Amino acid sequence: MPTVSVIIPFYNRVKWLREAVDSVFAQTYQDFEVILIDDGSSESLDELAELRDERIRYVRQQNKGPAAARNVGLDLARGRYIAFLDADDTFLPMKLERQVACMEENPDIMFSHTSYQLMSSDGKYIGDVRAGRFSGRVYPGIAIYCPIQTSNVMIRSEAVPKDLRFEEDARIGEDIILWSQIARKSLILGIDEPLAKVRMHGNNASTDPQAQITATMNIIRYLIRIDPAISWVARRELLSSSYWIIALSYDAMNQKGNFFRFASLSLIQHPFMLDYYWVICWLSRTLRLEPLGRIRRIRSIVKTVVRHK
Repeated sequence: MPTVSVIIPFYNRVKWLREAVDSVFAQTYQDFEVILIDDGSSESLDELAELRDERIRYVRQQNKGPAAARNVGLDLARGRYIAFLDADDTFLPMKLERQVACMEENPDIMFSHTSYQLMSSDGKYIGDVRAGRFSGRVYPGIAIYCPIQTSNVMIRSEAVPKDLRFEEDARIGEDIILWSQIARKSLILGIDEPLAKVRMHGNNASTDPQAQITATMNIIRYLIRIDPAISWVARRELLSSSYWIIALSYDAMNQKGNFFRFASLSLIQHPFMLDYYWVICWLSRTLRLEPLGRIRRIRSIVKTVVRHK
């Protein structure tokens, strides 16, 4: 049996998919299998015809979304460790070797992730994201702040028993919901070393305000509201922060009515929890203050906030 099962769901984007698969076979660590889940692609798969290796397993299904595709991969995985790779991303050569070694050194850790590089749609380097600094006991705060990219995750197979899977009805935010459920029971190991490349393009949910709203609403629905492990106080704090994130996303789309609606919900849930830093940032941007005026205005707001806390 392979040590690592690499699950790659895809829907079209076959050219990028080929790069993703090639990056797995370029690993310094070679004890793996690759599970390709075709989520009903309409593009020609001729480019994949050349990929002839006994370690590749290919499954096709009707289009059901990335959560359902990853769940098929989880059901098929035979490895002791499971890694995920989105079809538009790639692994750096030491990714599996470094991550497996860290998991072996920390046998009680169920979940690890790494820092990563951002690249443009044509593969050019943009910069590093030090997501690997996010580590330790991160639950339940991970539901609100989760810098983890799916292509940097490795989990032990026992971390996902048959009754724990990605929420298939939540096509956005389903990864954070599952990571949070694992983090509820286990420490998260962050590896502050860029070991994958994440591609930025027009369909990235992380840069789409509407996608952020949908993801946050899914996290509220499938995690925050129903998890009995979250205390009443923590739930209100999480809801307050969630509604504020939604408010800021509506503000980014210039939907002022929805902004004030969700900002009000945030205050109602936890009047003293609202993050003053983000309030100040929003005010400075909304008032369109010049840099010097912004500094003076923020200083004035901070003094007022501190005086009344």
